[in-house]
Amino acid sequence: MPNCTKNLTENINIIKKMFHGDNDVVMRKFTIAVSGGIRAALMYIDGLAGAKAVFDGVLNPLMLESRKLTQTVEIKSIGDVLDKLLTAGEASTGNTIEKLCEVMLDGDCALLLEGFDEFAFVNSRDFEKRSVTEPQTETVVRGPREGFTEAIRVNTSLLRRKIKNHHLRMDVITIGERTKTLVCMSYLDNLASPQTVAEIRRRLELIDTDAILSSGYIEEFIEDTPYSVFPTINYTEKPDVAAAQILEGRVAVIIDGTPFVLTLPMLFVECFQSPEDYTVRFVYATFMRLLRLLTFEIMREAGVRLPNPVGQTVSIVGALVMGQAAIQAGIVGAPVVIVIAFTAVASFLTPALSDTSAILRWFFLVLATVMGGFGIAVGLMVTLIHLASLESFGVLYLYPFSPFELSGLKDSIIRSRLWKQRRRPSALKPQDNVRQGDTTEYEKRARP
Repeated sequence: MPNCTKNLTENINIIKKMFHGDNDVVMRKFTIAVSGGIRAALMYIDGLAGAKAVFDGVLNPLMLESRKLTQTVEIKSIGDVLDKLLTAGEASTGNTIEKLCEVMLDGDCALLLEGFDEFAFVNSRDFEKRSVTEPQTETVVRGPREGFTEAIRVNTSLLRRKIKNHHLRMDVITIGERTKTLVCMSYLDNLASPQTVAEIRRRLELIDTDAILSSGYIEEFIEDTPYSVFPTINYTEKPDVAAAQILEGRVAVIIDGTPFVLTLPMLFVECFQSPEDYTVRFVYATFMRLLRLLTFEIMREAGVRLPNPVGQTVSIVGALVMGQAAIQAGIVGAPVVIVIAFTAVASFLTPALSDTSAILRWFFLVLATVMGGFGIAVGLMVTLIHLASLESFGVLYLYPFSPFELSGLKDSIIRSRLWKQRRRPSALKPQDNVRQGDTTEYEKRARP
C-alpha cells in the first residue's frame, strides 16, 4: 500500500481508485485562507461520518474562521493545522493510504493538503445505531433495564457509567482481515489477574480470520474446550451484569456490531444465577436458585426468563396446537405431552444451558432406552466427571464445589446476604480478594 504523496490530486485519485469510485465517498475541495492559501480536500463516507460534525469540526474552522484571523498563521506541517486551526475534539495524523482508508471506514473524515505527504483525520462518527433499550434475552422484574447495543462506544460508555474508576481499562484490538472488527477487553487493572488478562489477550491476538461478525465468532476461537456441550464462556446483554463480573476480577470482551458481551473466566454456577437474584431479598433469591436445579412457580419463573421473540410461539403453538393435536390423533398420551412441555419450558430457566440441555436430553434418553435406570446413572457419572475436568482460562469450572471452598458457597446454590459475601471468588485469582470492609455492624442488626 503506497504512502501519501505531496501531490493533492494524485492522492485523491489513489483514494478514489481504492474505493472504486463509490458514490458514498464524499470529497470536498476548498482553500485554507492562511499563508497565501493552501489547497485542501476533505474526504469521508456518507452514512458513517456526520455532516454536522464535518462542518463544525473541519470546514467551518478552515474555510470561514481562518479568514477572520488578524495575524498570519504559518503552516509548516499537518500538525500545525491541528494545533492552530481545527476545533474538533479528537484528531490525529497519518501518512499511508491504507491508514487513510481505515479511518474513513471507521467514520472519521480525512484532510489532505497540497504539498504535504501526510494527512489528518478527525473524529466525525455519526452513523445510525440502535438506542439503548431493555434486553430481550435477560428480562427482569426488578433491576436495571438498559441493555447493550451494537455500537462498541455506546457499550463502553454504559460500563463507564457503572464503574466510575480510572483503573477500568478498555484495551481495543482489531480482529478480522477483511471486516476490521473492533474488540475491546474491559477489566480493572488493579483487580483482575494479570495472568488471566494476558492469556485472554494472547488468544484474541492469535485469531487470524477474514471476518468477525458477532460474539459467537470470538467465543469459538478462544474457548478452552470447543468440543464440550457445556459453555466455558458466559455472555450478557446487561451492563450491570458485565460490571458485576468485572468487579469480581473477570474480563468483559465487547465486540463491535453485537449487543452480547462475553465475560470470562466462567464458572458452572453462573448458569443458575440471574441478574434479579441481587435485587430481591436473599431468601427469595435462594429459593429461585434451588427451583432452577428442580408447578406453577417453575412456569412463572420460566415465563420471566423466556426471550420475548419466542415466548408467544412456545406458549401458543407448542402447548395448545401441537399438544392437543397429538393427543387427539392418538400419537402420544397426555402424560407424555405434559412431560415434554414441562421439560421444554423448564429448559429456559437456565438460558446459558438451554442448548446444552437439549443435547443432554437426547443423550440420557438413549441411555435410558438401552439400559434403563442404570443407563441414567452411568450418564450422570460421565457428565459429572466431564464437568470436573473442565477449565475456563485456568479456572476450574466446578468451583466452589471442586475445589471446595466454604466462602465461595455464599453465592452459589444459595445467595446469602450481600454483606456476608465479603470476599471475591479465590479461583479467579483477583489481586484484591476483599470486596468490602468490616461486617460487625450488619451482624449486630441481624441478631434477634
